[in-house]
Amino acid sequence: GAYLTAARMQKASAPAANFRHARLIGTDLEAARLMRADLSGADLTGANLEVARLNFAWLAGARLVGVNLQETKFVTVNLRGAIMEGCRLRFTIFPDSDFTDCQGCPDG
Repeated sequence: GAYLTAARMQKASAPAANFRHARLIGTDLEAARLMRADLSGADLTGANLEVARLNFAWLAGARLVGVNLQETKFVTVNLRGAIMEGCRLRFTIFPDSDFTDCQGCPDG
């Protein structure tokens, strides 16, 4: 996967992008548009995804620890087997998302 630690990607428009197994530690993705993006197995520790849109994205097996997810929209997102710990979830929504085997994900 790509090494994008601490990258500044605010307002990025990356629909259907492939970030599988990418290192996105501390990356700033505020207001990014990541619809249908594949972030399976990606490490997003300490990243900023505030106000991001991840409709139909794949985060299966992704690591989201200490991530700012305020106002992020996870519409129909695959979070199977992901790890989500210590994230800021104020006004974050997860309609129709899959939390199967997700550690720390909100209850359906």
